[in-house]
Amino acid sequence: MSDQKYCILKQDKNPITITFKIDEDMQSGSDFKLFDPKTKTVIENFKISSSYEKPGVYKFTTKVDRLNGLKLNYMLVICSKNPNNFRGKVQLDILQAGLPVKLTAPLSYTLQNVPPCNFGNSEKIKGSLFFVVNKDLTMNPFTGRPQNQ
Repeated sequence: MSDQKYCILKQDKNPITITFKIDEDMQSGSDFKLFDPKTKTVIENFKISSSYEKPGVYKFTTKVDRLNGLKLNYMLVICSKNPNNFRGKVQLDILQAGLPVKLTAPLSYTLQNVPPCNFGNSEKIKGSLFFVVNKDLTMNPFTGRPQNQ
């Protein structure tokens, strides 16, 4: 089964928004690149910062029909504001027209050894997912990847 994550979108429903939530005592910055693997070009590049008090939010400028087949690469950089707390959870949510989308794997991470921010060090998480616009889509039971019917 594939380790690759997929985000299944409905046709003609905009906007697509990503939210970045993090546990209390943690703070984070992140770098996202929406990439076209066929042409090897970056379509959108954005950063989101997040803290417990203020989750980060970004609204894609790319419309749903253009997202089909594009890859979202991300790097999350997390540190603890409390030097006595080394544990936390990070959650990325993708919304379409304000509602959660279907993902083939969750975009949440439980961290066990987050360094304090005042040490100038951080925990880094790299990941990616592919966007697939649902056009009578089913999941292949052998590969775990989306396929057209």
